[in-house]
Amino acid sequence: MFEVEVKAPSTGPIEAKVRETGKFQKEEVQIDTYFQHPARDFRASDEALRVRSVGGNYFLTYKGPKHAGDVKKRMEIEFPVSHKAFDLLKELGFTESLVVKKNRRYYTVEGFEVVLDDVERLGKFIEIESKNKIDDSKVMAIAGKLGVKKESCTTKSYAELLEEKK
Repeated sequence: MFEVEVKAPSTGPIEAKVRETGKFQKEEVQIDTYFQHPARDFRASDEALRVRSVGGNYFLTYKGPKHAGDVKKRMEIEFPVSHKAFDLLKELGFTESLVVKKNRRYYTVEGFEVVLDDVERLGKFIEIESKNKIDDSKVMAIAGKLGVKKESCTTKSYAELLEEKK
């Protein structure tokens, strides 16, 4: 799987435009626990490994290095696991490096997934995402229609933004 994503701080007008033009899907609380590899520095290699907890369900996600550009593009592998994934990763020498907690509201806008996030210790963000690696310009076009300015976009993850804030 490949993800193509635009992320930017969210404002009241942007959120209003999403609610007006998008179809609400669901709302959930996500707790993402990021892990550091015992022999490889994921920060240096621009990779990420996390366990996401959502309502008692767990997902293990690996994210490959980002491709250069204005839009965040990277390989993503995700699958369901049990809470025992935490024990397995720790037994293999992985260490918890950061926890990101957010309230996420999902919408669909013109066939794209648009989420409004309220991230603990960071604030409100919008993400427009596609799983199709040829959608760069389309994702940016949707962002523009929703009032997201290109200069406010970032390719950084919430984990990276929180690390910078420390």
